[in-house]
Amino acid sequence: MKQVAWFFLVSSLIFSGCSKSSLSSSGSSTKVLRIFVSERTSNGNIGGVSNADAKCMTSDNYPGSGTFKALIGHSSQRLACDVSEDCSTSEVGRIDWPLKKNTPYYRLDGVTRIATTNALGLFEFDLAASISDDSAAVWTGLNSDFSINTGFNCTDWSDSGGAPSQGVTGESDSVEDISFDSNSTECSDTAHFYCVEQ
Repeated sequence: MKQVAWFFLVSSLIFSGCSKSSLSSSGSSTKVLRIFVSERTSNGNIGGVSNADAKCMTSDNYPGSGTFKALIGHSSQRLACDVSEDCSTSEVGRIDWPLKKNTPYYRLDGVTRIATTNALGLFEFDLAASISDDSAAVWTGLNSDFSINTGFNCTDWSDSGGAPSQGVTGESDSVEDISFDSNSTECSDTAHFYCVEQ
């Protein structure tokens, strides 16, 4: 009887550390994380980061499980690094950045790998695959190094005016840096979001 109890004790200790959603010692996720382009669109007056996240979670192509956040830049709510830093070498000032470090990201099929982030939790270009096969303009408010473009994020996603109010959009079917930093789009126009699984 003691041997059986010992077996179950050891087994429970071994398997308790094997959760699919646990983080490795490098900070990367051990579960398959996905990115999709939202079906929902918005003009530049998104209403901040929380509303963009909500649009991901209520999008028609939300996969039915998982928590997704919008990959957009906001000067006080979502940053890869502080505006005074070089995001390609620093994460100082990072706020609620949705990409994890050293982690592969996939399309919703869970098979097509888009890219693996580097040690700073950023994609390097070219991507292994575009985020989508379909061409769509996607709000990002980001430069190609993932720093925030403070002059082109529709005043932190509170502005739906026409020119000169603008926000950076990316091209969803590109593997190059224009997937995040392609055009300056008038905030009165509508665009989609990149939605990143957490």
